Amino acid sequence: MIERLKGKVVEKDKGSIVLDVNSVGYRIFSPAHILESISIEAEITVLCYQHVTETTLDLYGFLDEEERNMFKMLISISGVGPKSALSVLDTADLSELKQAIASEDPEILTRVSGIGPKLAGRIVLELKNKLIEGYTETLSSDLDIIEGLTALGFTQSQAREALKGVEKTITDPEQRLESALKILGKNK
Repeated sequence: MIERLKGKVVEKDKGSIVLDVNSVGYRIFSPAHILESISIEAEITVLCYQHVTETTLDLYGFLDEEERNMFKMLISISGVGPKSALSVLDTADLSELKQAIASEDPEILTRVSGIGPKLAGRIVLELKNKLIEGYTETLSSDLDIIEGLTALGFTQSQAREALKGVEKTITDPEQRLESALKILGKNK
C-alpha cells in the first residue's frame, strides 16, 4: 500500500493532481479545498489512501492525518464511495462535519449530491461512535473563529490551516483567534 508520497506537483485539474516522485507521475484525487491550496511546481507531501477494486486502482491524497482518517471512516459505510467521501469533505470544514455527526444532525450531509436523508442518517449513526476521542466544545468556538477570519477576507482553507497551527494547549477562543491571526500574518 502507498501511504505517503513526496514530490513536485506537475499537473492539476478539477479533481486531482499529478505528483512527480522520482520521475514517476502519480495521479492523486483530493478534495477541492486541498486542490485550491496547492500550486503547480510546489513540493508537497501527500498522505495517501490506495483504493483498489476489480477495475480500478486509485490514489486519494490528503495533507493531514485527521482528514484522511475521516475519509477512511466515510468509505467504510455501505453506499459511500470515494468520490462521495471527497464531496462530503468539501461540503463543510472537518470540525463542522464532526460537530454535525456528534450532534446527530445529518442535514449537512444531504447537501452532497447522491446522499439522501436515509444515507445521511446512516452515516451519522455509524460514525458517531467512531469519531476521534477528545471531541470537545472547542469545535464550536473554532467554527466561530473560522467565520470571523473569513469575514476579515481570508479563505476557509487559510483559516483552517491557521487553526491547525495553533497550539492545542490554547483553548480560549480569543487567544486561538489571536494566534491564528499571527500565523496568517507570517504566511503573507
